[in-house]
Amino acid sequence: MHKLRRSVLRSRTSEFRMPELQKEYNAVSLNKSFEGLRLFNVSQTYPLLVKVIDLATNVKLAKDRDKIAKKLLSFTKAIENFHFINSAIAQTQANVVEMFYADKCAQEVEPDQVLGFMESVIVELNTTKLVTYKEFAPNFTNVNYESDFTLIYYIADRINDYAMRDTNRSGVYNPDKKILKRNHNIDHLIAQSKAQYGFELDGESIHSIGNLLVIDSKLNSSLGNVHIEQKIAILKAESHLLPEVKVLVNQWSDASWDTAKEAALHISKRSEELASRCFKQVFQVKM
Repeated sequence: MHKLRRSVLRSRTSEFRMPELQKEYNAVSLNKSFEGLRLFNVSQTYPLLVKVIDLATNVKLAKDRDKIAKKLLSFTKAIENFHFINSAIAQTQANVVEMFYADKCAQEVEPDQVLGFMESVIVELNTTKLVTYKEFAPNFTNVNYESDFTLIYYIADRINDYAMRDTNRSGVYNPDKKILKRNHNIDHLIAQSKAQYGFELDGESIHSIGNLLVIDSKLNSSLGNVHIEQKIAILKAESHLLPEVKVLVNQWSDASWDTAKEAALHISKRSEELASRCFKQVFQVKM
């Protein structure tokens, strides 16, 4: 059933008679949102997306279709962000939105009303269905290397793209499982090997999202298992870095990592900062 719905969605988007969506950048943007929804294993959105695409395609005036096509990208991104927060992180039950989507799909809407319809859907999701930050944050800070490997790449991709204001693409997340050697790796800031430290962190801290950084694979190889303070100094001297690597350098250059207590505290603090930034900025549910 899920594959059938995805097939219908792909066929609708390929038939999309909107010049704006035929541009490569916009097609990539739309596909990225579909990739996110697939990663979260969310299928209940597909009928609604098909409905909106069909409505937009049947808008008569070309100037209106161009405007609506741009808004459709924002609408799909907002749906993706909602399900990142609610489904991928907070892991709310699917029935929280299933009836909502079913009601929206049954609603009678004329093509020239599609813009208002999309906006009303996102406003309602944001105000009545979205979990609170207090519900989101604990689950986000529990994201870890061992169980959420692919999700970490996805989060890093969206964080970096947000910082770039979508003028470029970081290319950190690629769902193609046939790729064996990727351009970016997940680096443990404090290495899993304790050789460089006079202490050993527990597995929860070592694999916590607060101790992880996605960086260029060649740079990651050159860093090896150096002490985190030396690692930050090396990164500081690099000229071409992903935005999130620069954030790490700016925030943590002056920190001391001499004891297990200090290291665990810094990792926890970074996890919480990432949670706040993701919920309040990167994954905002708005058009």
